[in-house]
Amino acid sequence: MSTYAKRTAEEKLDAIAMHFALGPIIAFERTKGTNDNYLVSTPDGDYLFKIIVNTTLQEVLDGLPFLQCLQENHFAASAYYLPAPDGTVFYHSPDCDAVVLTRLPGSMPQPSQVVSRTIGVHLARLHLVPCHNLPAKLHWLDADYLSRSLRGAIQLYGTDRLRQTLDIVHSLKDFRPATFPQSIIHGDLDTTNCLFDGGQLVAFVDWQEIGVGAAILDFAMTVLGFCFVDALRALSTGPASIQTCFVRCSLVIRASVLSRTTN
Repeated sequence: MSTYAKRTAEEKLDAIAMHFALGPIIAFERTKGTNDNYLVSTPDGDYLFKIIVNTTLQEVLDGLPFLQCLQENHFAASAYYLPAPDGTVFYHSPDCDAVVLTRLPGSMPQPSQVVSRTIGVHLARLHLVPCHNLPAKLHWLDADYLSRSLRGAIQLYGTDRLRQTLDIVHSLKDFRPATFPQSIIHGDLDTTNCLFDGGQLVAFVDWQEIGVGAAILDFAMTVLGFCFVDALRALSTGPASIQTCFVRCSLVIRASVLSRTTN
């Protein structure tokens, strides 16, 4: 049996720290949530070690050109992957893939008008970053994601239980996101994917759904993530909740489109 299969979390963290030349680990703590993330202290500083789960290393690497574009354009509201001495931004072994970021101050915010306004300002700045010549990348807001997801949902729940959802999707058949202004999008921005410190935004985090898409859809999803928090969190509880979220998302999209076309 491979020695990798027997490694403890501490042994994996030690190997990651060595790969990035961060020195010996002084202390570490696993963060809350479903992700396998650790707050790690070394003589060089404090870091976030993200052991990759629920996705693949390749999917993380597919997002690098977009993050590099943001960094080159001085988009400050993001944490960026730390490079290792060999120039790579990832650690790879048979039992563990990981990336490392400098630990940022702050915590997840509670929804409020001030938070929403701050998020809106920085989201607008994100959407103004040039997105020319970036590669194609699948994400939650790409043109085919909804149809792919619905096929899976129908297999799981059947068409009868998803009738309202299917009707809503059909009502949006003439909605063409590709005809709207395109930008770099976060794709999954909600209260759990940003950090605030003292009322100030520190960074957007968890960029797995980054890509190029319709800015207005990114805006609509962000409205859901900050103004319909309870409904969004209930998404995993079954088809009724999925349908509720589709209803609210369609209303937000329609209101956004109407606002853009009348102003």
